[in-house]
Amino acid sequence: MNDPTDRAKMRAFTKKYSIQIASEAIKLHQRLSAHPTAGSYNKFFGTTKNRIEIKQGTKNNHPIYFKVRVTGSWRKFFHQLIEDNFVLTKDWIGDFESITSIYVCEINNHEYDTIH
Repeated sequence: MNDPTDRAKMRAFTKKYSIQIASEAIKLHQRLSAHPTAGSYNKFFGTTKNRIEIKQGTKNNHPIYFKVRVTGSWRKFFHQLIEDNFVLTKDWIGDFESITSIYVCEINNHEYDTIH
């Protein structure tokens, strides 16, 4: 959920994904927005199921994927952006504090095979 105050975006989101995850997506958006980096978010939520994690199995020359739970089974997948460029898996140095800007590429019901 990007900008949950925009009614048109909210309608488009619920039409595409479902009303059941909309409130959880809004909460996630608010939690992510409250932290300046993924590292600070993980310091607060790192011991919960809502921590930001790396999606395993991404090839070295592809942009690295991260994931975070929206609900028990729904996941949000995103890339790290640095100066509007995706960070490649081979260039990832494990620094969650460097993630200050993200690009959400997929939200799905735990279907990892659809993420390439």
